[in-house]
Amino acid sequence: MPQTQQIFIRFSEIMDTTSLIYNVNPATSTTETWSENNSAVTINHAAPLQECKVYTVTITQAKDAAGNNLVPNPVDTSVTNPFTFVTECVHPWITATNPASSATDVPLAAQIVVDFSEAMDTTSLGVGIAPNLSLTSAWSNGDTRVTLSHVVGFTQCSVYTVNITATDLAGLALVPGPAPNPWSFQAHCTTPYIVTTNPAQLQYNIALNAQVVVVFSEPMVQASVHGLDERRPDAHPEPCRAARGLHTVRHEYHRGQ
Repeated sequence: MPQTQQIFIRFSEIMDTTSLIYNVNPATSTTETWSENNSAVTINHAAPLQECKVYTVTITQAKDAAGNNLVPNPVDTSVTNPFTFVTECVHPWITATNPASSATDVPLAAQIVVDFSEAMDTTSLGVGIAPNLSLTSAWSNGDTRVTLSHVVGFTQCSVYTVNITATDLAGLALVPGPAPNPWSFQAHCTTPYIVTTNPAQLQYNIALNAQVVVVFSEPMVQASVHGLDERRPDAHPEPCRAARGLHTVRHEYHRGQ
């Protein structure tokens, strides 16, 4: 039964509405609304019922308009008093993460934020991260969000993989959702590195007048970039494009050399 569904009871005749006494267990705050010429009552609960719970409703007193007490149903024995029902069991899932899966250039001090589809049992949280990093957790948004902080920053350029385990307030475990779990992201690289070269490593049959193109991970200081051809002393760097993360080495070959 959905957690927000109200409890409806229909009697065999018109009832004395002031005589009704009932109990709902587990306890929840309720009000009553009578209908069908006072022969039916809806037990309303403003707050949703607990998830995946067995509830028992007991009519301890009810009288008809003539003052006759409620008796067991003599026609349909499947209609009982008390009666029980079970609320729906919905497993939680992760709705979003920050950093997101496959994110790159993540700041070294960035927190890891995980959003869940419902309130979670905060004591059930398990976090695995590789490479290993000491994390502390703080819950917010009604225990639907956990923020993982770290005193030691991420290691630059490292790819981190995070895996979350947890259960909701009904003890139900996480199931796959729109956000991957586990997921990976890459930390920011504070020092530059070479992304690609053209020609590539060990490439052969290169044209004698081909330029050598080097792509860096970030814009570079032009004056700091130097190209070197180990075979030819007359190779000259062309640094004018280095500030854009691209460096070209131009070879000048002369007839007769």
